[in-house]
Amino acid sequence: PFDEPGDSVQEVWRKINEDTPLHPAQQLTMMTGEQAEAIALARQSRLKPLIRTLSEDLDAIIMKAISRDRERRYESVTAFYDDLDALLEHKPVAAQQQDFTYLAGKFIRRHIGLAIASSLLLTALAVGLVAWSGEAKRANQEAARASREAQQANQALEESRELVNFMVTLFGSTAKESGAPERMTTEEMLNLGAARIQNTETMDPLSRARLQSLLGEVYFKLFMENEAEQMVQQALATRIDLLGEEHVLVADSKGQLGAIYANEMRIDEAEPLLLEAMATAQGATTQDLEVIASIWEALGNLYWVQVRHDEARDALERALEIRQVKMGRTDEFALAAALSSLGVLHMELEEFARAEPYLEQAAEIRVRRLGNSIDTAKTLHNLAEAENQIGRMSDSAAHYRQAFEVYAAVEGREDGEALRALDGLMRAFTRAGRYEEGLLVGQRALEIRERRYGPDSEELIQNLVSMGINQGYTGDLDAARLQLERALSLANRYLPPTSRNTGAVQDALAWLAWQEGNYEEALERHQALL
Repeated sequence: PFDEPGDSVQEVWRKINEDTPLHPAQQLTMMTGEQAEAIALARQSRLKPLIRTLSEDLDAIIMKAISRDRERRYESVTAFYDDLDALLEHKPVAAQQQDFTYLAGKFIRRHIGLAIASSLLLTALAVGLVAWSGEAKRANQEAARASREAQQANQALEESRELVNFMVTLFGSTAKESGAPERMTTEEMLNLGAARIQNTETMDPLSRARLQSLLGEVYFKLFMENEAEQMVQQALATRIDLLGEEHVLVADSKGQLGAIYANEMRIDEAEPLLLEAMATAQGATTQDLEVIASIWEALGNLYWVQVRHDEARDALERALEIRQVKMGRTDEFALAAALSSLGVLHMELEEFARAEPYLEQAAEIRVRRLGNSIDTAKTLHNLAEAENQIGRMSDSAAHYRQAFEVYAAVEGREDGEALRALDGLMRAFTRAGRYEEGLLVGQRALEIRERRYGPDSEELIQNLVSMGINQGYTGDLDAARLQLERALSLANRYLPPTSRNTGAVQDALAWLAWQEGNYEEALERHQALL
């Protein structure tokens, strides 16, 4: 899991003891497309199914086998073999959490015919019992409703399969037609795909609208608002024409469009459109909780940027309630986003104690479901900041360290966010009185910054100040003086005397002078700050 030739023995030993190894699927996704496809081909598979396979039971088995925690590793080679054997026979493996959903899924996969027959038998018995109880009319109504829902589910499943197959064919053929698929950018691929969707005359109009809606969402997530708006407008026009103004899919498209307008700060257009979408979604004959939750989230974000914090909090809490309670946590990725949004809002309002539980839940989901990703790192970083503010220094330090490791795995150790996580870890150690540990972290951050920015960069100033303070607390006043004087030299070179960073350096030097017994210098520096 630590394949980095050129590292010294000491560095390899440190990684084994300190760094979290990448999961198998993560290692595959971090490779170049050509490398990953070659590995998939060698295993007589395609890339996405191989990643999915590596992300399930096999992932849990491997991570259990190489865990640094002896209590979490397999007790014996036999136990390891038994789990591999269970994997091949689609039986539950000991490395996974043995909850009902997991065990039921394994049973159904092994006995799919029996599961279907049992389901049909139970349904028949349930209907028979209801009729036997004298509620035949209601039973017939329920049966009709169940039949309609089953038909809708089958239709949705068939539509999803059709759309997935179309998308695979679409982008595969589009890439080939481009003449140079290996050099195509994401934007070029999406634009060619959008044109092909528009020009495919045999496609059902509602299927085309759904694909346009999906492409609009992808464009939006890539900050390509003009293309996103065009796709969603086309989907909206088709849905209104074929389904009427009051259909839930029309509300979905209006909600998407409102979110795009809000992101472009077209407030006067965004708010009425989102309110109209909400009224349609809540009044539709067939309600879609996902659509309603998404519109509440778009409204919450709109109110947030307008500094209407009470309304933003209310809207985001409504969305969270739908996802957490009414939808039963069925979409954990969307649930994590909802939790994170509320946590960050409370942090912005300096309500750190209220932010912490939201961020803790979001971090748990993202660590478990996303692994090493930017969203995971940001959530861990925000959680560490909240814990720092409420005095939970041990938890804060652990989450700063975890955030750094994830940032480093995704973006590299010299990434700016990774360095800020290290700065946070040093502050947490300082506040907890763990000055020696703070110094070690500060030295590590300083070495990375010197490699990235050079030894005379403005980027070193805050790092040097933090290290000087830690050295002062350990009693090494001479070393502290050297660090702070170096920080002051850089501040004088790059910053005006009234800047915040220059003031921080002067304040730290005044504190150090007081520790040294140089009270006159301390007084002069404090007076200069005033």
